[in-house]
Amino acid sequence: MYLYQDLTEKIIGCAISVHKELGPGFLEAIYEGAVAFELSRQKIAFERQVPVNVTYQQRIIGLHRVDLIVEDKVVVELKAIRSLDDIHIATALSYLKATRLKVALILNFSGLTVGVKRVSRDKSFCNEAAEILSSQKKDFFKIEGLQFVPDNLVTTNHAVKGSDANNPIAQKGARAV
Repeated sequence: MYLYQDLTEKIIGCAISVHKELGPGFLEAIYEGAVAFELSRQKIAFERQVPVNVTYQQRIIGLHRVDLIVEDKVVVELKAIRSLDDIHIATALSYLKATRLKVALILNFSGLTVGVKRVSRDKSFCNEAAEILSSQKKDFFKIEGLQFVPDNLVTTNHAVKGSDANNPIAQKGARAV
């Protein structure tokens, strides 16, 4: 069980509903508006374009805006790009650090299915993964679609078909991409 799993599944369900109706091909701002509408419709609390102070050596050096923060628990970064790269994970990790939250979702609307990447700084989950993999002396581990990096970053890849939108079991068992 992931940290905030029920909430992240609801957010993913909202993204599936949006993608099912709009499909790929729009700018991120369009998907942001539609996801915000769907979150509101489902009575899920969120903030949109949340200003976040960026600090360096305990001084505010700038301001960044996070696409969505849902229920003060999950950062949601929306994308409409060909594929996610490591820089997108690094960006989500930076958002988690700046907001002091533990879970982020990166939702990519450019494919035939919604691409979902979950990024977490949940130490208990990381510790569990580390115990399972402790016999392997590597800096980077992979296990069934999960990536474990020793600095407490965990990511999961999922692509969920629109037809699975109302099936939480299918969402939990989304195929790895």
